[in-house]
Amino acid sequence: MLMEGVVPNELTMASILKACSSLAALEQGKQIHAHIVKHGFSLEVPIGSALSTMYAKSGSLHDGNLVFRRMPARDLVSWNSMMRILLSAGRNYRNYELGAYAGEKLMELGSQESSSYVLLSSIYSALGRLEDVERVRRLMNIRGVNRSLDVAGLI
Repeated sequence: MLMEGVVPNELTMASILKACSSLAALEQGKQIHAHIVKHGFSLEVPIGSALSTMYAKSGSLHDGNLVFRRMPARDLVSWNSMMRILLSAGRNYRNYELGAYAGEKLMELGSQESSSYVLLSSIYSALGRLEDVERVRRLMNIRGVNRSLDVAGLI
C-alpha cells in the first residue's frame, strides 16, 4: 500500500490491527503500532480499541491495558471488547482485578449486553466476592436485561 503511494487512514490501520489480532501476530502488530505513532494517528476509538485488543489477544495484557487506559475516549463497544478479553485473561492468567474494573465500567455505561453481566458475575465468583455477584445479578434484573441462552454456559 505504502509502496504504491497510498496513505492509510484511521480505519485502514484499525483493520490491519484487527488482522494482526486474529492471527496473534504480535511482532507485526508492534510494527503497525510504531507506524501509527510515527505518522501521528491518535488513540481514538477505532485505532485504540484495535490496538488494545491486538496486544491483549497476543498475550501482552499489560500493553493492551495500557493502550486502553490511554485512549482519550472509550465507548460501550470498546468496554465490551476489553471486558471479554480481560475475563479470558483473568481465567488464563488469574488477573481478575482488571476484568472487574472493566466490568464495573460497563455497568456505569449502562450496558444492555447480558454477556457483560454474566462475565462480571463470573469474575466476582472467581474472586469469592459473593456480595458483588448478587449485586450484579440484581442490577441485571432492575435494568431488565435477560440472560440469553448463548451466555448461560459462561458461568
